[in-house]
Amino acid sequence: MDTERFLRVAVGIGVEELVAPVAVWLAVGVVWLIFGQQSKAGMPTRQKERKESYPGGAENQPKHLVPSFLIQPPPLPLVQAGTAAAAALLLIALALAGGRPPMAIRIFFPSSTSFSTAQPSSTATRTSRQRRGFCCFCSSTSSAGAGDEVSSSSMMTVSITGATGFVGRRLVHKLLSEDHKVCVLTRSTSKASSVFPASRYPGVTVADKEGDWERCIRDSTGVVNLAGMPISTRWSPEIKREILQSRVNVTSKVVDHINSSDSSNGNGPSVFVSATAVGYYGTSETDSFDESSPSGNDYLAHVCREWEGRARQVKQEHVRLVLIRIGVVLGKDGGALAKMIPLFMMFAGGPLGTGRQWFSWIHLDDLVDLIYESLRNPAYTGVINGTAPNPVRLSELCERLGQVVGRPSWLPVPGLAIKALLGEGATVVLDGQKVLPARATQLGFSYRYPYVRDALKAIAKQL
Repeated sequence: MDTERFLRVAVGIGVEELVAPVAVWLAVGVVWLIFGQQSKAGMPTRQKERKESYPGGAENQPKHLVPSFLIQPPPLPLVQAGTAAAAALLLIALALAGGRPPMAIRIFFPSSTSFSTAQPSSTATRTSRQRRGFCCFCSSTSSAGAGDEVSSSSMMTVSITGATGFVGRRLVHKLLSEDHKVCVLTRSTSKASSVFPASRYPGVTVADKEGDWERCIRDSTGVVNLAGMPISTRWSPEIKREILQSRVNVTSKVVDHINSSDSSNGNGPSVFVSATAVGYYGTSETDSFDESSPSGNDYLAHVCREWEGRARQVKQEHVRLVLIRIGVVLGKDGGALAKMIPLFMMFAGGPLGTGRQWFSWIHLDDLVDLIYESLRNPAYTGVINGTAPNPVRLSELCERLGQVVGRPSWLPVPGLAIKALLGEGATVVLDGQKVLPARATQLGFSYRYPYVRDALKAIAKQL
């Protein structure tokens, strides 16, 4: 549409992407209206106290390194006008975007599939979120026996749940580029066909029936489980139940098919790579965690324990099990940056909450390489943290992101506003953990992007 083209040319984003920064603008305006004037009311007293503490006069007082309008709360009429303008723009943007709700904050508890797009909250749509990303592309090629380790020159047939998601799509492309066969398990034929159209992926069959899942897994050399619904939303008891069940139920189904494939007789997959998340460790601003660290005691840690527990039910005497605890995945087309970059481009970027929370991240290409190596290399077994070796505080990530896109990181989003939007789910973005990939380092895994600066630069070049 004309409006869409105008926005693309003028500010480099589209109508749908405009909703998030305007929503943040509105939230900040409301917070300033509530608290800013209280702070301003006490400003004359603080200014008087400052002058008395510098008897040499105003010329001897230290100068601020930032403009005063960024330090002092703006006048009430200006805040009121700005907030009203933000509300009007938000309504216009929502109308142009077809009524899609603003999802201003999306830092993801990574699992693989569905953290790349906002989802409405209706029952029918939540069912769709559970089903997202399990597609099956079948091949007639026979698989290697379960006891045979896959060498670098062997052709693999890999079954994948979550292949239509942010990580899954890149993994499928990686496997196909290396001349392997891919089986993607799905309950949504239309979704799989739109992500992997037959014209670009010839000879691929989408399987969405129970018997097709079983056949694809039986004929595979390896299985990758990336399934799970989004968690960065407002948590209700029903949503929390779906977050758990979307992971546990699919993992149980895959494990049952693997165990029934009679791997002891050389049939079925020889390796099972199952995603989990760094939420396993709980949260902390001071502690560091590696694969030997105990689990936390919050809700997300409970989800991860149940998730991993179902994956461990695979017959490990015949199938090599790899559990990858994934951090926040950085990439252009999904994950956290897909929501953060538009905010920065609108000069509305900044840390969330205090900015002191740890941000354990990994570049999309490194995560895909880690999964690929786990499929091929028999040394990769047990728990492996899917994070970069140099985690950062969220404030540093935002500062680096601002530098690479040429925008300031000056507008923090108050924790109060995030809690108002997400409720208990705000823990996903306001709390973090410092997770180190000790096992990957021990195995000699080579990171393309060990530092967040280099990862962000590479992503910015693709914008």
